[in-house]
Amino acid sequence: MSRAPSPITAAPTPPSGPVPRPDRGLLAAAGAALLAHAWLLLGWPEREPRPLHSAPLLLSVREAPAADRAPPVATRPRDARPRPAPIARPGEAAPEAVTPAPPLPAPAEAAPPARPDPDVAGDAEAPPAVGAPDLAAVPPLGEGVWRYRLRQAGEEGVAVLRWQSRPQGYELTLRRRLPSHPLPGWRSEGGRDALGLAPQRFAVLRGPREVQALNFRRDQGLISYSASTELQPLAPATQDRLSWWLQLPALLQAWQAQRGTPLAGQRFEIPVALIRGGLHRWQFSVLGQEAGLWHLQRGALGPFDARLDVWLDPARQFLPVRLHQQIGDEDGWEMELQDELSGPEPAAAA
Repeated sequence: MSRAPSPITAAPTPPSGPVPRPDRGLLAAAGAALLAHAWLLLGWPEREPRPLHSAPLLLSVREAPAADRAPPVATRPRDARPRPAPIARPGEAAPEAVTPAPPLPAPAEAAPPARPDPDVAGDAEAPPAVGAPDLAAVPPLGEGVWRYRLRQAGEEGVAVLRWQSRPQGYELTLRRRLPSHPLPGWRSEGGRDALGLAPQRFAVLRGPREVQALNFRRDQGLISYSASTELQPLAPATQDRLSWWLQLPALLQAWQAQRGTPLAGQRFEIPVALIRGGLHRWQFSVLGQEAGLWHLQRGALGPFDARLDVWLDPARQFLPVRLHQQIGDEDGWEMELQDELSGPEPAAAA
């Protein structure tokens, strides 16, 4: 039995009349939009991402004075309890629970300044240092040749001080020698004024010649150096590396004559000009008497400077009979008076 063919359905008849055309303005706008999107996708230049700052950003905050600042407002700290861990979906690893950081502690208040320990510092302050302007310093008069035993660098040698001190002026010459080699000599010469010795020239000697010198230009109030063009203002009562050997006895003797026996802790100040430049204020503190000698000490002026101890003899116009210089834990040098007889000086340094 055959099936009957399906009936053929005719296509719908288009409506009669003119077909409406799309608006040309809309078509132009749509086309321009498509072109712009295509240009953005294909022709826009690629930009590199701006790098992040690897260093932290520092902010400078200027605080108001303590009197103008309002007291801090107390705030309730955030809840620091850990949050419950999120539930993992099937097939995914369980994420870790995130615990918020605890609140920052409040800034600690500055501790009050500590008071000095009375067992260490004591209640009494150190007496002020005195110098030539405070005392009528009169340097010792006379002349002589003093021989010292010299110990330096593990060797024992000899040092000779030749000194002359008169009302018109003074001259000091120090020669030193070790068994292995001679050492540079020193010479200081000058006059006297109301403050004690008034040096005019200090020189470092190699044999008979001067290798370095400094000059006290008292008419100009300046100190000049042979090794440089530097000029240093000349302070009152300034001494050199050798003249203080007579100036310090003058100060101690004047103190005893005018004010009595000095007490331990009393300090005597002497401005000293050094051959390499610079003016330093040396302060000698009285440590006391040892076997009839006055022991004074000048502390180190810095981490690489020397401590200097000197013993003065009242029986010899307080002139130094022993000196000891020490730099840290290293060996320094020491001179100790042996006799006051005139004799041959040690060979001069070449």
